[in-house]
Amino acid sequence: MNWITYSFNNGGKLAKEKNLFTPLVQIIGSFDIHDFGGKKREIKPYFDENLKLNGWNYKIEIDPLEDTTLFIPEYMFERTGLDLVTDHSIKIGTYLMKYELLSNRQLGYLDFGILISYTKELQKLINEKYDAKWQGSITYEQIIYYLEVAKGMISVPLLIIGIDL
Repeated sequence: MNWITYSFNNGGKLAKEKNLFTPLVQIIGSFDIHDFGGKKREIKPYFDENLKLNGWNYKIEIDPLEDTTLFIPEYMFERTGLDLVTDHSIKIGTYLMKYELLSNRQLGYLDFGILISYTKELQKLINEKYDAKWQGSITYEQIIYYLEVAKGMISVPLLIIGIDL
C-alpha cells in the first residue's frame, strides 16, 4: 500500500528524528488490504503484530489516579502515542483531544502523537469491491480538516498518515 502524510506542529520531523517514520511506512508498504477482504476487524491484528515487533507497547497503563482511561492511545513507544483510527467519524474530536490532554502542556505523558487512517479514495474502493460499509469511518482527510478547524486548541505535534491506494 501507499501512504500520504500530514505533519502538524512538526510531528513529521519528530517522527523522523526519533526513527519512527521509516518503520511505520515499511509496515504500511508491506500491508495489502485485499488480503483482508475489506474487514476492518481483521486488519487490526496485522498492525498490532507489526507494531509490537517494532517496539510499540499495546494498551499502556497510565497512572490510575489520573482519570485518563478513555484518552490513552492504543500504542505507545517511549513518549509517543499511536492510534490506528478506524472508528466512526464522530470520534475525531476524542482522538485529537486525547493527544492534547496527554501532551507536555497538559498531563506530560507524550511528546507527540501519530494517527494512521485510510484515505477517502481507499475507503471508497473497499466499499465498492467488498461491500464493506466503511462510509461512516474516519478518513485521513477528515482528520486533517478537523485538526485545522481545532488548531487553536491543539498544540501537540501530530503526524497523520493516510493509507492510500
